[in-house]
Amino acid sequence: FQINDKYWCSKTSTPGKDCNVTCAEMLLDDITKASKCAKKIYKRHKFQAWYGWRNHCQGTLPDISKC
Repeated sequence: FQINDKYWCSKTSTPGKDCNVTCAEMLLDDITKASKCAKKIYKRHKFQAWYGWRNHCQGTLPDISKC
């Protein structure tokens, strides 16, 4: 996931912001907290919260048949 630290996770060692987690927790192999945060973001903003999706996928999905 690409989760913006401006709104969703704390850059400090103290959990915070809207997902009440540290950004370091988002990088762990255990993706439980990251996926919970992503679900929260999606519930609130749908895919509009992800600039990558808005800039590259919105309206049309890329061809992934060669992946």
